[in-house]
Amino acid sequence: AGQSKTTAEILQENKNAIRTSIREIDREERQIERRRKEVETKIKKSAKEGRVSEVRIFAKDLVRIKKAVEKFEIAKANLSQIQIQLMTASGQEAIASALKGAVGAYRSLN
Repeated sequence: AGQSKTTAEILQENKNAIRTSIREIDREERQIERRRKEVETKIKKSAKEGRVSEVRIFAKDLVRIKKAVEKFEIAKANLSQIQIQLMTASGQEAIASALKGAVGAYRSLN
Protein backbone atom coordinates (compact mmCIF):
# COMPACT_ATOMS: atom_id res chain seq x y z
CA ALA A 1 0.00 0.00 0.00
CA GLY A 2 1.04 3.64 -0.47
CA GLN A 3 2.49 5.75 2.29
CA SER A 4 0.27 8.34 3.91
CA LYS A 5 1.11 11.85 2.83
CA THR A 6 2.22 14.58 5.18
CA THR A 7 0.10 17.67 5.61
CA ALA A 8 2.72 19.72 3.76
CA GLU A 9 2.57 17.35 0.75
CA ILE A 10 -1.22 17.49 0.66
CA LEU A 11 -1.15 21.30 0.86
CA GLN A 12 1.40 21.49 -1.96
CA GLU A 13 -0.64 19.18 -4.19
CA ASN A 14 -3.74 21.29 -3.60
CA LYS A 15 -1.84 24.52 -4.31
CA ASN A 16 -0.58 23.05 -7.59
CA ALA A 17 -4.06 21.90 -8.58
CA ILE A 18 -5.50 25.36 -7.90
CA ARG A 19 -2.69 27.07 -9.81
CA THR A 20 -3.36 24.77 -12.78
CA SER A 21 -7.09 25.50 -12.63
CA ILE A 22 -6.48 29.25 -12.59
CA ARG A 23 -4.24 28.93 -15.67
CA GLU A 24 -6.94 26.92 -17.46
CA ILE A 25 -9.54 29.55 -16.61
CA ASP A 26 -7.23 32.28 -17.92
CA ARG A 27 -6.78 30.33 -21.16
CA GLU A 28 -10.54 29.92 -21.59
CA GLU A 29 -11.04 33.59 -20.80
CA ARG A 30 -8.59 34.62 -23.55
CA GLN A 31 -10.42 32.41 -26.05
CA ILE A 32 -13.75 33.92 -25.09
CA GLU A 33 -12.26 37.41 -25.34
CA ARG A 34 -11.14 36.67 -28.91
CA ARG A 35 -14.64 35.41 -29.68
CA ARG A 36 -16.13 38.58 -28.17
CA LYS A 37 -14.00 40.76 -30.46
CA GLU A 38 -15.07 38.71 -33.48
CA VAL A 39 -18.74 39.07 -32.56
CA GLU A 40 -18.39 42.83 -32.02
CA THR A 41 -16.79 43.14 -35.46
CA LYS A 42 -19.63 41.11 -37.00
CA ILE A 43 -22.23 43.28 -35.24
CA LYS A 44 -20.66 46.45 -36.67
CA LYS A 45 -20.39 44.96 -40.15
CA SER A 46 -24.00 43.68 -40.12
CA ALA A 47 -25.30 46.96 -38.73
CA LYS A 48 -23.50 48.90 -41.48
CA GLU A 49 -25.11 46.66 -44.07
CA GLY A 50 -28.53 47.05 -42.44
CA ARG A 51 -29.04 43.40 -41.47
CA VAL A 52 -31.01 43.87 -38.25
CA SER A 53 -31.84 40.18 -37.66
CA GLU A 54 -28.13 39.27 -37.74
CA VAL A 55 -27.33 42.12 -35.38
CA ARG A 56 -29.90 40.77 -32.90
CA ILE A 57 -28.44 37.27 -33.03
CA PHE A 58 -24.89 38.54 -32.59
CA ALA A 59 -26.00 40.83 -29.74
CA LYS A 60 -27.52 37.87 -27.89
CA ASP A 61 -24.28 35.96 -28.44
CA LEU A 62 -22.35 38.92 -27.07
CA VAL A 63 -24.49 38.96 -23.92
CA ARG A 64 -23.83 35.22 -23.41
CA ILE A 65 -20.11 35.81 -23.86
CA LYS A 66 -20.08 38.60 -21.27
CA LYS A 67 -21.94 36.38 -18.79
CA ALA A 68 -19.42 33.59 -19.37
CA VAL A 69 -16.52 35.96 -18.71
CA GLU A 70 -18.24 37.06 -15.50
CA LYS A 71 -18.58 33.44 -14.37
CA PHE A 72 -14.90 32.81 -15.09
CA GLU A 73 -13.93 35.86 -13.04
CA ILE A 74 -16.02 34.63 -10.11
CA ALA A 75 -14.51 31.14 -10.34
CA LYS A 76 -11.01 32.60 -10.48
CA ALA A 77 -11.70 34.79 -7.45
CA ASN A 78 -12.98 31.78 -5.50
CA LEU A 79 -9.91 29.74 -6.41
CA SER A 80 -7.64 32.60 -5.37
CA GLN A 81 -9.43 32.78 -2.04
CA ILE A 82 -8.91 29.05 -1.49
CA GLN A 83 -5.25 29.46 -2.50
CA ILE A 84 -4.81 32.11 0.20
CA GLN A 85 -6.44 29.83 2.77
CA LEU A 86 -4.04 27.04 1.79
CA MET A 87 -1.08 29.40 2.18
CA THR A 88 -2.32 30.32 5.64
CA ALA A 89 -2.71 26.64 6.56
CA SER A 90 0.77 25.96 5.22
CA GLY A 91 2.19 28.75 7.38
CA GLN A 92 0.39 27.43 10.44
CA GLU A 93 1.74 23.95 9.73
CA ALA A 94 5.28 25.35 9.54
CA ILE A 95 4.82 27.18 12.85
CA ALA A 96 3.46 24.05 14.53
CA SER A 97 6.39 22.02 13.22
CA ALA A 98 8.89 24.62 14.45
CA LEU A 99 7.25 24.67 17.87
CA LYS A 100 7.44 20.87 18.11
CA GLY A 101 11.14 21.06 17.31
CA ALA A 102 11.69 23.79 19.89
CA VAL A 103 9.81 21.84 22.57
CA GLY A 104 11.87 18.74 21.76
CA ALA A 105 15.09 20.72 22.03
CA TYR A 106 13.96 22.28 25.31
CA ARG A 107 13.09 18.86 26.77
CA SER A 108 16.48 17.45 25.80
CA LEU A 109 18.16 20.31 27.70
CA ASN A 110 16.29 19.47 30.92
